[in-house]
Amino acid sequence: SLFGVNKDSYNQFSVASVNENSKRKKQLAFHACSVILGDSAVIFSGDGGIGKSTIADSLRESGYQVPGDEVAFVTLCEDGVWKITAAAQKVGIERYILNELENPPVINTVVLLRNHIDSGFQFEKCSSARSVQESFPRLFCDRMNDPQYLPDAFCWSSSLFRQASACYLDFEKTI
Repeated sequence: SLFGVNKDSYNQFSVASVNENSKRKKQLAFHACSVILGDSAVIFSGDGGIGKSTIADSLRESGYQVPGDEVAFVTLCEDGVWKITAAAQKVGIERYILNELENPPVINTVVLLRNHIDSGFQFEKCSSARSVQESFPRLFCDRMNDPQYLPDAFCWSSSLFRQASACYLDFEKTI
């Protein structure tokens, strides 16, 4: 289902989603763009302004399904596989649409957006351990300062990166 929320509600939703669902489910909320490729998904995670929306727009224009360009809600499902269960799409200043996915795709790759370069693009493989370390600053959650949450988030991130491959992407933002 789709429904619009303002920035305050969105922030409350992401925090509430992670906080409440973490009691029942293993869930992480990444600052990321997500794209669905058949029955699997790729997450492009990075800091604000790095180009997540640019990538999302380019992929959408190429015919790919892009459920969100701002946040990817990643859940360890009952079948033991990490999937994107919801995504947030930015639709204006401080306005977002939340898209809950009926058939959540399996995450097979996480791309960590890193730097802008003068032209073209370059990939660099990222180890699982490094992926966990690099992903922590990209989580949307006020519980990162909560000592009871950190071990769970670390274990969940480690589990995710055992399932999904990770790489760095440096690219020219005008793709």
